Amino acid sequence: MSEYTQSGKEEKLTEFIEKYKSGRYRKKIAGLSQINGKSILIDLSELAEYEDGQIGMDILNNSDEVLDQFETAAFKILIEEDKAYAERLSKNSPFGMGASKPIDFCVRIKDTNEDRHISIRKIGAQHLDKLVTVPGLVVRTSNLQPFLVWGVFSCSTGHSTIIKQEGKALKKPLSCSEPNCGINRDKYFQLDKRSSLFIDYQEIRIQELPEELPAGHLPRAFDVQIIGDLVNQIRPGDRVDVTGIIRAEEEDVSKIDKLTTFNAVIEARHIQVIGKEPEDLPLVKEDQERITELAKDEQLYDKLIQSKKKKGYQESKSSDSVTKDLDCSTLTRYHKKGRNQRFLQWPPVMTGIPASSGQVYKYLGKYNQFSDEPVPVRKGLTKKKVKNYDE
Repeated sequence: MSEYTQSGKEEKLTEFIEKYKSGRYRKKIAGLSQINGKSILIDLSELAEYEDGQIGMDILNNSDEVLDQFETAAFKILIEEDKAYAERLSKNSPFGMGASKPIDFCVRIKDTNEDRHISIRKIGAQHLDKLVTVPGLVVRTSNLQPFLVWGVFSCSTGHSTIIKQEGKALKKPLSCSEPNCGINRDKYFQLDKRSSLFIDYQEIRIQELPEELPAGHLPRAFDVQIIGDLVNQIRPGDRVDVTGIIRAEEEDVSKIDKLTTFNAVIEARHIQVIGKEPEDLPLVKEDQERITELAKDEQLYDKLIQSKKKKGYQESKSSDSVTKDLDCSTLTRYHKKGRNQRFLQWPPVMTGIPASSGQVYKYLGKYNQFSDEPVPVRKGLTKKKVKNYDE
């Protein structure tokens, strides 16, 4: 149980923002208007090392309450530092400056301590409503959608009633906010979209990393809900660390008889991209010079074959089989849409760059764009043959 009272927690959080490392986070809050920012990012490891570490423990075990207080404390500091910008953000609140904070102002938490990271396979009921960090591979992203946060409903007589929305099921008022109205049936209320408040919303799906997958098991996946300034920042193929709160959602809100089983999702607080697709990785000048030099080497392909043999290939393997493995050296296989897809790796020039074999020529073009000389490729290797390796 936390050692701090309700008011004491907020004071402690305010003290952390103002004093930790000479007020570093207060300076970040003061500079939000310059970048049109709506959130600040705080490292959980720094909270854990601050004084007795109680704040860090509270965020892990009582996530909703502490994070809400954290955001309230941070927004009060924003009002002190830049009242004009705080008022502009408060237009996204149905109660203006009287609210504790706008709906899209957020304190984001990241956790750089890998000892606290949890595998997708190990997430269970004990993690519900708690802050966790989960590594994974992004396999799907949805389109951006407007998500209703505060719904303004008009009754048949024209009175307005504000209802805060939670979850995906639309909540209508049971009675009118006007005492003398007398309407007490939800079917007489209609949503006023113009007056209601929406926020950007997106869903992504992550699955277990290949190196974490137990032998003989299929990868498990988890849905992640993203709102605010995190949307449209992630793409399929990214390796990410998702920090968020585990939620339980009803399997089908449209059913009359509710189920006792729920779907677990992650309500994201922060997403750290730890790996990008090769086309997104910048090439430094040294890499460009090295690639240009290698492209002029007529013996490059033979050197690649020898480097492959040195990595544990049997000497009895024929040269042709080694070169075929070199062209499409399989790292991982997974089932997708009725066919086997392969991740590939090209050593040593393209070491660590995953791709499917149908993309070999794309990578050859990218990594040879700095030289007029073609990259040596085994004679007879055509696009059709490369594509056939996947079939």
